[in-house]
Amino acid sequence: MHQRQVKADVLHEQQQQQLSKEQEKTEVNERDLLIHNLNNLNNSDLYAFDLQLTLLRTAFESYKRETAFKPIPNFLNGFDTEKLLKTFRLPPVITFSSVIDQFDDVQVQLFNWLLTRETFKLKTVPVEVALSLVKHQLHIQSPDYAFEVVYNKNRQEHFEKLTMDNKYKITYAYHGTRLDNLHSILHTGFLGHLNKLSLFGSGTYFSFEPSVSLHYSPFSSVWANSLFGKRLSCLLLCEIIDDPHYVKCATE
Repeated sequence: MHQRQVKADVLHEQQQQQLSKEQEKTEVNERDLLIHNLNNLNNSDLYAFDLQLTLLRTAFESYKRETAFKPIPNFLNGFDTEKLLKTFRLPPVITFSSVIDQFDDVQVQLFNWLLTRETFKLKTVPVEVALSLVKHQLHIQSPDYAFEVVYNKNRQEHFEKLTMDNKYKITYAYHGTRLDNLHSILHTGFLGHLNKLSLFGSGTYFSFEPSVSLHYSPFSSVWANSLFGKRLSCLLLCEIIDDPHYVKCATE
């Protein structure tokens, strides 16, 4: 019995050592992956990365965290507020490459999740190109930045399938919302049951006039080291399949 116990203890120790080696290898791979990802970012990409991080952090800080702070990567599940605050205590993204050794494993995983996730990518586009998609009448101050949301192949193919026969035309319109809603919207789309304002019935509201939608996109405070400054407001310019069964249009 004693000999069996010794063998079992040795086997358990070997398994633990192997597990520890595999864990160290994973951690090294994650850090190497982050170095690779950061090295491939140009200046425009850094702003897109900062925006994704800003939206995630703003959702975490929201009073609506239960709905706004979703989805999150599995490795953050179970984290209490104190641990999440520590995770989001970060320097400016432009310094990440030079201080990468200071990040803990969870932060490294989080950055890789933002940079490599398959749901969508953000890329900068010229502001004038974005504004040219909708002919609006009322003057507004030109935004400082414009980003295109590039969804994954499955979503792109689904959209193309819905529009391939040209049965419905494509239109563009603006949607205003609080900054803390954007992380969830970009991942899961518009969820009608979460709408708070329904002046003309249930549904998600859009406008051809950005000045109208801006009323619903107030400036919000963001984390101190964001490249966008201390306050940020975002307006969504959406591509809409003009199916009359679902899209109702009213003009004044």
